[in-house]
Formats: sequence, structure tokens, C-alpha cells
Amino acid sequence: TKVLENRSPKAGQLIFQGDLSRANLPTEELQRKFSLAVAGCGAHARRPFWRFKDQDEDLCYFMLRGFLLLTRIEHLIDVKGRTSQNVLKIRKRYAQPTWQALYNRCQASLTGQMPNGAPYPKGVRPLIWPPSSELYKACNYVINHFQELTLYLQHSALKYTNNGIERALRIEKCMLASSKFRKTKRGRLVLDI
Repeated sequence: TKVLENRSPKAGQLIFQGDLSRANLPTEELQRKFSLAVAGCGAHARRPFWRFKDQDEDLCYFMLRGFLLLTRIEHLIDVKGRTSQNVLKIRKRYAQPTWQALYNRCQASLTGQMPNGAPYPKGVRPLIWPPSSELYKACNYVINHFQELTLYLQHSALKYTNNGIERALRIEKCMLASSKFRKTKRGRLVLDI
């Protein structure tokens, strides 16, 4: 937020990629000032399906296979060469339909209605999760943030997840938390060490 406050609005549009938690987003005023677009992280959408896979194996393993496929698509892009043209072409051809299948499966798990392309075997009906359940929240997250989660498909510079950035920042956050009294001269020395 501090960096954005000093940024000139003439510098162009920005894209913020994160976990979509309101606590982590820049203020609404700054979002309007810079016409800031928000992109989600696919790993944040995936994690609840792994955590609660024992509650609905059909739903969760379908979703996990879809997220694995999205990761493999990114590896395919690396193999082909990560040029802007390759990235957008491969993502449009493979990742976009994968995201749509994930969205459809989540929609079916919340409503019981199977939209076109909802991948269920013939005669199988989805389990419908109540709003208080964790899987309902996980499916609802994918549906409500579908635009943010798929924004990376249109921007070749964006990644599917921001795990690498978060892991790099995690070390710094752990150091800050563990260096007690860092506001003193000695505390800063401890932090530096």
C-alpha cells in the first residue's frame, strides 16, 4: 500500500496477484486510482479440496486432478518456450476448458444442477453441500472468484499461482516475527544476523 500511495496514476494499469483475502488487497481507493486488476492464485483455490478430500472423494479428486492438469499445462508452456504467443495459445486451448470444467463441477456441488459440460458419469448425481460445510466454501470460492482466478489466462506475464513469491516472502516474515525487540539497535542487529 505504501508503494502504491507514491506511484503516479499515469504509470499505467497494475495487476495484483494474491490470495484474494480482503486483508491482503490494496484499499478500494487505491484500486480505483490505478484501475488495479486483481488476479487470484490457483493454489489457494486448490488447498481446501486437498484438506477435505475425505468428505467427498469424487468432488475433491476431480478438482485436484483439474488443478494438477493446470500445473502440467504450465510445464508444457515451459517446454515449448515461454513466449507471450505460446503462453496465451496453450492456456486458451487447454487451461481455459479445464477451468470451465472445474467451475461446472463446483456449480453442480452447490446447486445439484449439472450445467452443460458438468463432468459426471451417466446416472451419477452430485452431492450437494450445505452452506456451513468447508467444501461448500471451497466451491463457492471458485465460483465467486472465477474471473480473478482465470485472469492469468489473458496475461502471459502472470503465473498460475503465486507460491514462489509467497515462499520468498515467508522467510522474511519468519525473521521479523522471531527477532523480538527488533525496534532497538540490538534488535536490528539480531534481525540482520
